[in-house]
Amino acid sequence: DSDRVWMCMKEYSLLGVREREGSVHRLLQEILRAVQSDQETAESIVCCVLAARALWSFDAADTNTWPSAGKLLEHVKVVCRHVVEHLSKPDEQPVHGRMARVAFMAGELLTEAALYMSMALSRFDEADSALQMALQLHGLRYRPVDEPGSRTRAAGLAAVLLTRGKVARYRCRFDDAAAYLLSLIHI
Repeated sequence: DSDRVWMCMKEYSLLGVREREGSVHRLLQEILRAVQSDQETAESIVCCVLAARALWSFDAADTNTWPSAGKLLEHVKVVCRHVVEHLSKPDEQPVHGRMARVAFMAGELLTEAALYMSMALSRFDEADSALQMALQLHGLRYRPVDEPGSRTRAAGLAAVLLTRGKVARYRCRFDDAAAYLLSLIHI
């Protein structure tokens, strides 16, 4: 049955395979997301963030890791944007359980992706947007039992501010860089 569905979806260009890489048409992606319950959406987001984290191998000091980061960058940005959208509900309930850990992980991914965008691609505005989302994720309210340790949370915020300082420095905005780096003292 799955082979028939696969062939049908390929026939209507809903799925594609090129050079051993598969893709799903954006309309099909939207439809799949629209019919998911909140619980299914959360489970999908958790799965996607964990996969992105496992595949992300960017190391600023090792340019050999940059090409693989480039291939994964758009996926990281989209998945993390879904995390922010999912957790930015009007009810403002504290984040808890596995989703709390995944939100924190998404903030770390966005911080690393921002560094990559600024260093390898000179896409500074996108890096700033990613860092804004990372700050939003690190600033979430957590249920007390799921609260990341204060050191863990401080380290996440410090990484975002440090990266913001680097991005500002790369743009020759030295006053902004100094302000971000000085704000690290208050964490």
